[in-house]
Amino acid sequence: MDQAEAEHTNRTDRQNPLARMATRARAAASAESAVFEGAVRVAFGRMARSRRGLDATATSVKMSAASLAEVVDIAEPGMFLSLLDGAEDQIGLVLMCHNLMAGLVEAVTTARVSDAVPALRKPTRTDAALLAPLIDLLFQQIAQRLDGAPQRDQFDGYVYSSFLDDPRPLGVLLEDVPYQIVRLAVQFGQGPREGSLYLILPDAAFVHEPTGASQNDAQKEDWGTRLAATVTASEVQLDAVLCRMQMKLSAVSTLTRGDVLCLPESALEALSLETLNGHVVAKARLGQARGQRAVRLTTQPGEVLDDHDVPFTLPVSAARVLSGEISFAGDDAPAYGTADSAPDFALPDGDGLDAPYDAALDGMSTPDMAAPEMNLDGMFTPDDPMAGLQDAESDPFSTNADGVP
Repeated sequence: MDQAEAEHTNRTDRQNPLARMATRARAAASAESAVFEGAVRVAFGRMARSRRGLDATATSVKMSAASLAEVVDIAEPGMFLSLLDGAEDQIGLVLMCHNLMAGLVEAVTTARVSDAVPALRKPTRTDAALLAPLIDLLFQQIAQRLDGAPQRDQFDGYVYSSFLDDPRPLGVLLEDVPYQIVRLAVQFGQGPREGSLYLILPDAAFVHEPTGASQNDAQKEDWGTRLAATVTASEVQLDAVLCRMQMKLSAVSTLTRGDVLCLPESALEALSLETLNGHVVAKARLGQARGQRAVRLTTQPGEVLDDHDVPFTLPVSAARVLSGEISFAGDDAPAYGTADSAPDFALPDGDGLDAPYDAALDGMSTPDMAAPEMNLDGMFTPDDPMAGLQDAESDPFSTNADGVP
């Protein structure tokens, strides 16, 4: 493409909105990739400097997606393999070529790395014990360097788990999920020794994506949360019952307007709050607050006094009815329970209140309960066998002067 065609293409891209959006997306992805690669190189350098005599740098960092089959193909005989434990029981993998493994082991054991090419040998559990601290430190450094970056979740929480001396079980040990492979090209000092390091981790985007079972669990949990919110927001009707009395059916059938039913004095001090089905929720006391009829709870929510004033605990279903704080006088009301701080809790006098029973009782006078006068004359007849007895005023046990009755 000559210069004229290139200028025409650039001019066309500037005029096309979709092309501009694609260009910005490519630039953002390139910048994000550069930040990630730089963070991994710095993390590897910090890990290398933590061991005396280990002069190693990551010359390049490449990240790519792969399937389980591609991961298994990367593992070759003679490579160092170690499993990683991650969050949510995820399993990762670390692969090192023979040159890198031998150089790291030399630095840990002898504090130097020779320029000679190491002889090919099979990795051992001793090598794994020497390299495990370096692997943990590398992942810690990467997570710190990626703080705030979108790739941090990919590396956070992974630690060394175990050594694997044979790559053949990888297809069984690892889950069949998408993986992210980070390949580091490592160079020791200025010499010719080089190596490759592979960090193979399950794709964090796939791991955090809910599966079918987790989606069902989330839906059930969401349904339960919404149901609980709906139930707790429902209105509950509570009736304040002064007392219950028993009457004969004949007396009830003759009740008319204006009749008075006498209530016990304890009814005002020990009324009960009941649900629609008659279940007692709490005991309370009748009074007034700010000019309105009110009741004050005398038992804790979920605690009720039985007929012998002995507290007992309500079932959970009834206790939840009064799980919230009930207040009639406001937050600034004085505490109840002492003589100095007790509020005016007198019975309502009916002033300004439309109370039907006040009108019914208005003008009533106290009934005359005196016994009628009775005439006792003629109650005793001559045939009465008690007629000859002396009057009750005489003393039947009186004596004469001689002491004889």
